[in-house]
Amino acid sequence: MRSSRLGTRRRAGAVERLSGGEAPASQCQPRIVAFGHGSGGSISADYSVVDLVDASRISFMLRPKSRGSFSEQVKELLSTLQSGLKQQGQCVMVVIQTVFLRNASAQAECERIFAEHYGAAVPVTNFVLQPPCCGAALALEAWAIAGATARVEHFGPHAVAVSYDSVRWVYCAGIQSRNVGPGAYPLAMDVLGNMESSLAKAGTGFEHVVRTWF
Repeated sequence: MRSSRLGTRRRAGAVERLSGGEAPASQCQPRIVAFGHGSGGSISADYSVVDLVDASRISFMLRPKSRGSFSEQVKELLSTLQSGLKQQGQCVMVVIQTVFLRNASAQAECERIFAEHYGAAVPVTNFVLQPPCCGAALALEAWAIAGATARVEHFGPHAVAVSYDSVRWVYCAGIQSRNVGPGAYPLAMDVLGNMESSLAKAGTGFEHVVRTWF
């Protein structure tokens, strides 16, 4: 509801500028999206912050700078991620992440390091076999939520619910098909069945799904 009202105000403001020229600086609304600051106050493309009034969503896109072992690269990314979270100055939780891997065989080690780092609050995670163009062993895209009213609920390894400002979002990730037979149809039906179970654990279903990615 709040997002809708904000959108209306922004559209109305655009109409006023078209009909009456530039709006005075005192009437300009604050930016909704802001980029993070790196060391020395420089603008960083590593993350951005979306201000939702009662909460903030932080988006990270990270690549390791070192080319050490796989374990060293993962730990470097997690250290960079942790530094970005601390800069928010409030309680922040990573709720969903996507890992782009150069080698599929590295997934098990990556999952082990995540378990050690996050503990019981491991974000729901997608693994994509897509080598980063920078030559690194992996890249990490992560979304976090911050705010006094934000609440995060975990429903096993594949579903998490995020609540803020009277809105509740459920995210599913890491759902894969089992070896149920040849062909795309049985594999897709198996994935959808697993996803349905994960959604049910979080108290929702396909009738509320707004986006999927296969």
